[in-house]
Amino acid sequence: RARTRARARLPQPLGTAVSGPALFGFALDAPFPLRFARDGGGVERLTIREGPANATPPESGFLVEWPLQGSEQEVIAGLYERPGGFEYWTTDAGRFAVDVERGVIEVPPMDDVILREQRLNGIPLALAYTARGDIALHAAAVEIDGGAVLLAAPSRFGKTTLAMAFHAQDYAMLAEDLVAVRVGTREVLPGPAVIRLRADVYSGSPPAGLEEVARRGERVFLSPPVGQRGSAAARRLKAIVFLREAESI
Repeated sequence: RARTRARARLPQPLGTAVSGPALFGFALDAPFPLRFARDGGGVERLTIREGPANATPPESGFLVEWPLQGSEQEVIAGLYERPGGFEYWTTDAGRFAVDVERGVIEVPPMDDVILREQRLNGIPLALAYTARGDIALHAAAVEIDGGAVLLAAPSRFGKTTLAMAFHAQDYAMLAEDLVAVRVGTREVLPGPAVIRLRADVYSGSPPAGLEEVARRGERVFLSPPVGQRGSAAARRLKAIVFLREAESI
């Protein structure tokens, strides 16, 4: 019910793509830098702002909770329904209030801006674009001949490593872990300009066109420099490749 109501009231598109930070087809309006946002191509306005510092989880509207993978310590995420949208909570970052009716996401005030942006770029933004009618797929994506090729697989099956291999051959990386797909037009909307490599497959030196931004536990964050992260404009979906573990090499 919440999804249908939110989709009907989502703010209208701007009409044409605009410059400035963008992700998943949204033009992002934030009072602070977004390190992994792309360079233009957003169409619908989405406001990102800091919420209250002393927020506590809602007493009602609980939907589901689950452990987040890929964290150095155990992190639990929880999702609550609220008027106009949702609240997403994680034990390592705090509260993300997603008002899909007004096109606003509130993020927690915190010093660890890389962690905050990592959490923002996952479930909160996925809630915003699924309310718009798009779907979220667990996959990486690369651009080949102007179209998008999805690399779909469970965690630790090599999606990110393969996406970086394509990047090394001058094929742009469109998404590293989560992809927004517009079913009606068969388009892919690029996600964050970041590659999170496992430390055990990282050579210790970023490949050409990438720079090391942060290290967290078993992950190394690599990203193109500001101004070289590519557009968030939609690309035509060309193919979906399903990866599986090989029986032999």
